[in-house]
Amino acid sequence: MKKRNIYVLIASVVLVVVSAFLIIRINIKYQRGEDIVYGMHEEIPYGEGLILQIDKSAFVSDDEMRDFYPELQKERSVRGVFVTATFKNPGLEKKDFHLPEMMIESGAFANGIDVIVFLRINDIPDIYSVKPTLEPGESFSLIIPYTILNLQFTPEEWKSIEDRQFSLILSLYPQKKSILLALNE
Repeated sequence: MKKRNIYVLIASVVLVVVSAFLIIRINIKYQRGEDIVYGMHEEIPYGEGLILQIDKSAFVSDDEMRDFYPELQKERSVRGVFVTATFKNPGLEKKDFHLPEMMIESGAFANGIDVIVFLRINDIPDIYSVKPTLEPGESFSLIIPYTILNLQFTPEEWKSIEDRQFSLILSLYPQKKSILLALNE
């Protein structure tokens, strides 16, 4: 019995040492890139030759969000963040536009675009009707909505949700690129 315990202990130590070695080796080989943080109204390279600019960002009240989700239970509280973005093609050739895969982030919270609200507020009949190509010099704006439920935060955090700093995440790797939102302006 004691011999078995010793073997288990040795195997456990070997496993921990090998795991630590592999983790350190990976972290040395693939070092973290620097974070790039953009501000509102900056022209930001986006996709294949497009320019993105965040024109406006604002919180949306519980009542306004319930217009989109009337079936939401009364004991649930919901808020929204609506971001107005302009996409431009500064080039001399047509460029394909892809629906942004941006996420909103605040601390450990992150959420993707609310597609149901996106289609309604931009008056788009379905997800396949988003304009696929921008002509040279052409630009257009979209409102990109994000939904935040009270279940995603503690009650104390929810009370001060509008005091939190939110960012749009454009990419995570190899460099984290984000846009700091000015929601309280």
